[in-house]
Amino acid sequence: MKCKNNDLVINGIENKTTIDSFSKTQYRTVRWVLQISRGSETVAEALDLVQDGTDFYLQEYEISSNTQNVLANVTLEENSGIINLCVTPTSTPITARFYRTALKI
Repeated sequence: MKCKNNDLVINGIENKTTIDSFSKTQYRTVRWVLQISRGSETVAEALDLVQDGTDFYLQEYEISSNTQNVLANVTLEENSGIINLCVTPTSTPITARFYRTALKI
């Protein structure tokens, strides 16, 4: 099991931004814990991805928030064998903080 315990912070996101990526030949299962904030507003969620080399499946769960506002849209995209975790702010700027835990193929 590959575990990444330290987190990454990306400040001042104003447009769609890839915050994490990996080759689909590297990991079969990935879990992210993601925090999006704007000022004092914060949304936290966990995301699980399972992929089989052709398709990938995403489940969002454990969403916690101190606001009713949607701060960002979170998407997964695959491009030339690279899976990207992207955030697109609904209002700017936002800060994204996350960590990833992944199981190799």
